[in-house]
Amino acid sequence: MSDRPLLVALIGIITVIAAVIMIAIGVMFVLMTPEKWADFVLNYESITFGYDIVTSLGILIIVIGLITLLIGTAIWNGWTVAWYIALIIYLMFAVFSFLSIVGGSKEPILSFLIAIVILFYLTRPKVKAFFKV
Repeated sequence: MSDRPLLVALIGIITVIAAVIMIAIGVMFVLMTPEKWADFVLNYESITFGYDIVTSLGILIIVIGLITLLIGTAIWNGWTVAWYIALIIYLMFAVFSFLSIVGGSKEPILSFLIAIVILFYLTRPKVKAFFKV
């Protein structure tokens, strides 16, 4: 395996940190009591319905966090599949950001530029060699 490029290591570390944050938020949602949820939404009539949604959302966030943790680990270790996953994810970010920009929104310009830069970076020969692509 070739040496890990610095930015690949950075992307892997940031992905793992994001995964840990997602898992923590998901756990917080799952552990939130109905009383805390009622205080949070200030709608005492639909506490049970809202609480069930928050619990389900928490479980979904935990699952997404675990998948993100796996992707971050795969990027760090240079698994070939991680390169393809990253390429797909950042291509989707670029497309959705572009569509938002075309729709008149200015906020996604930075997201679009970051996605394009990362897509360009992922296609560099040294990065592709690290991922064995």
